[in-house]
Amino acid sequence: MFNSGQILQERYQLQEQLGHTIAGRQTWLAKDLNNANHELVILKLLVFSNDFQWEDLKLFEREAQVLQNLNHERIPRYRDYFLVDQQPGYALSWWCLVQDYIPGSTLQDLLAKGKKFTEPELKKIAKEILQILIYLHQLNPAVLHRDIKPSNLIQGEDKQIYLVDFGAVQDRMAVTRLTFTVVGTVGYTPMEQFWGRAVPASDLYGLGATLIHLLTGVAPAELPQNNLRIQFADYSNISANFVSWIEKLIEPALEQRFATAQEALELLYQKLPSSYSQTFSKKTNPVIHLIRPFLVVTKKSPEELEIYRYKEPIAYKKMLIPIPVFLFIIGGIELLGIIGFTILVWVTLRWKILDDSTNEEIDVLIKKIFSKNVNAIKKDNYGGYIHFDAREKRFIFQNSWFGKFESSSDLITNIRSIYVCQQKENSSNQLYSTGANNWQVVIRTERHRIRLNWRLNEEECGWLVHEIQTWLNHS
Repeated sequence: MFNSGQILQERYQLQEQLGHTIAGRQTWLAKDLNNANHELVILKLLVFSNDFQWEDLKLFEREAQVLQNLNHERIPRYRDYFLVDQQPGYALSWWCLVQDYIPGSTLQDLLAKGKKFTEPELKKIAKEILQILIYLHQLNPAVLHRDIKPSNLIQGEDKQIYLVDFGAVQDRMAVTRLTFTVVGTVGYTPMEQFWGRAVPASDLYGLGATLIHLLTGVAPAELPQNNLRIQFADYSNISANFVSWIEKLIEPALEQRFATAQEALELLYQKLPSSYSQTFSKKTNPVIHLIRPFLVVTKKSPEELEIYRYKEPIAYKKMLIPIPVFLFIIGGIELLGIIGFTILVWVTLRWKILDDSTNEEIDVLIKKIFSKNVNAIKKDNYGGYIHFDAREKRFIFQNSWFGKFESSSDLITNIRSIYVCQQKENSSNQLYSTGANNWQVVIRTERHRIRLNWRLNEEECGWLVHEIQTWLNHS
């Protein structure tokens, strides 16, 4: 629809399209003809069509509203926001946001050109980004960028760092607890942001991940991790104190990060207090232990991703007598067969030495003796799964609870967003559930909303979204 030389609103003359954006979005460099000097501006355009998603417009409008109220020398100034006049013969309408043009190169472009950043350069970049974040976070309400990464940071011709693309911005007064859309970029986004709990320190994580990318030349998501912590020290030659300072920015646990951008800036050029020293071997991450037992990644490669949600184990200690008695009552030993006998032997042994340290050894022994039956039982012991196949370009999921199966599939390219929400009954007279495991992951495609009703809590949903988005970004 748009062409170089075309004039929008009798004011903005398009010069050239910038970058490669997703379908339904375009970014143009244009001249403002109402300005005596015909200054260059940036036009961000969003399509309005039958396949249009309202969440996209909400984010676009929020970006315009927030930018209109910002006044910082290193944030592109808001200029205009309008609905483009529909052209004859075109059924599509477009919204347009106009901002100042910042001449320069993104840090991502500099990386692509082979730029190597020194420690003084990185500290200067960190300082200038922190100064911008201090301004944003001290506003009332605080403004969170939520997508700090090299491609959203421009090194201007004046060698200053500018923060751009507020498409993921959050006005903290606009937060809703019941449903939210996950925004951000995998590798630069902290875990709390995946379940809608971004705070000012979430932007600090994005800064830390950005510095790691500039330092190593490797995207954070591609670096090794240990307990959700990005391992980068072996890939750098910066001072130990600067390593510790960056590690403080990217702590997975929110309470262990710098609390504010001001605090981070004050300690940037200083030796960190001993209370900030890293003791990774002694730290534990509470989230990982909540998630791992029942959510299992069974396949993970560039070609496919498969995640199973296994059912919680039965409280056998409370059922030691009922299980064997029930099995005998319903048909006797001749009907139990090998599976029933296996269960009976297992329960009896557990009863006799329930608190003995050899329980695990007996479990292993029984599994070896009856391996075929145990495998059959484990095969049926899942509460759902999701499988992505890059070769087939499709994904399929299945919910399995109380003997009922629900499954669906779609093209991977049809996925528009993945988010977390709290479950709500379909009936209008039902209240929202308040249980801990009443959250679900929703995959929004062009036509449908696919809900993974796996009875998960918030942390588990956040982990699941992170795994899926990481794979989608690298498949």
